Amino acid sequence: MKIRNLVLSVCLIVMSGCGGCGSGNTWTIFVYGHGDHNLSGSLMADINKMAAATLTGDVKVIVAADFDSSAKDSTGTPFPTGTTWYSITGGGEKTIIRNVEEQNLDDPTVLAEAIKYVIGNYPSDHYGIIMWDHGGAWDGGFGGDTQDGTLPAAQVRGMTNVEVRDAIVKGFSSAGPVFKPVLDFIAFDTCLLGSAEAAYLFRSITNIYIANAELDFGAGWNYTDTLTALAAKPSMTPVEFATMELEKWDALHKTASNDDLLLRSHTSLDTSKIDIFAAAMKDLVIAIEATKSTGVLPSNGDVYARASAFALPSYGKTAASKTENSKYRDVGQFLRYLVVFAPADISAKAQAAIDATSAMQIGRDYGTLRDPASTYQLAFNIALPEISSITDELLSDYAAKAGDWTATTGWKDFLSDLKASASAEVPNPNYSIVVGTKTVTIVPSGSSLTFSSMEVLKDNFTTGFNYGTTNFGKITAGTTYTMIWDGMTWKLGIQAADTTVLPWFYTNAELDTITSNANN
Repeated sequence: MKIRNLVLSVCLIVMSGCGGCGSGNTWTIFVYGHGDHNLSGSLMADINKMAAATLTGDVKVIVAADFDSSAKDSTGTPFPTGTTWYSITGGGEKTIIRNVEEQNLDDPTVLAEAIKYVIGNYPSDHYGIIMWDHGGAWDGGFGGDTQDGTLPAAQVRGMTNVEVRDAIVKGFSSAGPVFKPVLDFIAFDTCLLGSAEAAYLFRSITNIYIANAELDFGAGWNYTDTLTALAAKPSMTPVEFATMELEKWDALHKTASNDDLLLRSHTSLDTSKIDIFAAAMKDLVIAIEATKSTGVLPSNGDVYARASAFALPSYGKTAASKTENSKYRDVGQFLRYLVVFAPADISAKAQAAIDATSAMQIGRDYGTLRDPASTYQLAFNIALPEISSITDELLSDYAAKAGDWTATTGWKDFLSDLKASASAEVPNPNYSIVVGTKTVTIVPSGSSLTFSSMEVLKDNFTTGFNYGTTNFGKITAGTTYTMIWDGMTWKLGIQAADTTVLPWFYTNAELDTITSNANN
């Protein structure tokens, strides 16, 4: 998957290595600057932000930057071809240390060789790799090299998360036995790689995993302040670094855009605790599986369908994208619904999984639509597609790309259960808006439906619109469901027990101001 809207993605990884190389406090941070596509200008801007940091000899920042030479920078100058290597010295300074002929940074061998080069030439006590590019959760992976604009989109391959992990391991192992194969942290400053499936893959080669569960709406890492803080205190532990980075990230993103204000999501994980989280999720899946009768979940999986649908706003959206159902939902929101509404044994397993998720998180940051008091957002996504979109092809792809995770937890089996529970009849709720009365009328067709969801667009004030998501349980064909907007919440008629409506957000027609309505 290539992230829509051409949003900025940045990906960072930091390695831990040859203890005793120096004072014990030296760091080498390697930035894998994968910008050979629409983000070339953003990559150069971020390199300049790195250069603006105040650095010391204890912190070396090395960047391998691949641009799209068919594009031009802000001055009208074409970007260079090939891979340009920079040493970032700080104070606004950067030095070109190496030029390599055009490479495809989607090739795992290129990543492995780059890591080998950095480790061999810039020994330190602590190492970091920063992977800079597009990212896409369990299925999208990382990358998208256009080869200086010569490759059509269909031929841009990217790297799977498995390929990224294996390339890092290969880079370390080829550098020699003196280097430990465990990084201080891997930080994916990309879209959507703050996911259970991706983080689980890297647990054995890094102490800390840092990533965004949501799209990166453009601001990327706070390079200047983060690198300056590390240089001022190079003795900080990986956990201290992760805590500091989160604070700097929040300071940049909470005012960066309306999307960031509402939807940003960033997390840091202690990978030594990921196995405990995975075990808790496995226990939950086993408990759910045990409730099946003749291969079908009770009540056609209604409680699980609702739990997945109520994990809103889902990941992979901007404030302007209102109707698309995402494949990625928040782990915490899904589990919290089960705690409250699932049978007692499953509720207990869901609570244990929430506790395990919280325990492995060093910190998390999110927008105002992800207020933990009302949504139990954990800034950590997992595959939870709309039930009607779970296909055999998707399940096969999941087994291939998220194999480590699902082999341990059985999550693919749970997704298969949801698929089997879906109504054979496609939900078809029609709706009409009565102008001036603030009402929406929904009339579902077909027989009783296990689950249906839709988003409605309502002109509730003269200046704008309200977006809400309606979620149905078992509903009767031909029954009329009327909802009235009172300016704060949707009011339902006698069918209130059958339909729930979740207000999402209010926006004016020009999208220049957005006010959260999540807590109303």
